[in-house]
Order: sequence, then structure tokens, then C-alpha cells
Amino acid sequence: PGDIVFDVGAGIGSWTYMVHKDVPGVNFYLFEPLTQAVEILKKYANIPNIRLFQQAFSHQKGLSDFYYYPFESGDLSSLYKRDRLEATSGLFCKKIQVITDTLDNFCNDHAIDHIHFLKMSAEGAE
Repeated sequence: PGDIVFDVGAGIGSWTYMVHKDVPGVNFYLFEPLTQAVEILKKYANIPNIRLFQQAFSHQKGLSDFYYYPFESGDLSSLYKRDRLEATSGLFCKKIQVITDTLDNFCNDHAIDHIHFLKMSAEGAE
């Protein structure tokens, strides 16, 4: 109880939901830059100990290009463009701007001095 878990690249929250119901009292921080996924994640807004942030983590605070692959449910979306994948698969991306922050800066701003578990699904930005 009281542990802090970060779910970076939370998607639609499946992992957090599974863990949250089995481990009560843990504080979950969900990070997801895609608006479509955040709209789904809002269903967790009333669950105690779950906090949602629409952002990505990067090496700097600000705005960054983000490459969204709409036909893949956002699963391939990343801060990095996948030129080879696009050339070989016929997929295409939509470039959008997302809010970014550094992990250290976020923790300082939210008075977090220790992350007990860090789950990342950041499609190459880990």
C-alpha cells in the first residue's frame, strides 16, 4: 500500500486495470499521449489512486512530434517515425504534436521521490 506505479504508454489501461484490482492501495500514474486512448482511460477517473496524464516522456519538456498510426489502434505510434515499416507494409502515419516532459521533472513537480514499479510501452522510446 502506498507504492507508486507508473504506466507509461498506458494505451486503454488494460494492464493497470488488471493490476489495480489485485493490488489495492497502490498509487497508479497513467501516461498516454493519444487523445483517443485518453478518452477511453477517463473511465478510470473516479477510481481512487489512479491519476491520468495526457503526455509522453522524452528527453525534454515541451512539445514533440509524435507519429500516430491510426489503423493499428495506436499500437505502433511513437516519438520515432517508422520509415522502414511504412515502406514495407504500406502503413502510414499521421504526425501530431504531443506534450512531453522528462521523468525527473515530472517526479520533482509532483513530489515523487521513488517509483516502485515502472511499466513502459513506449514503442522505441523506452
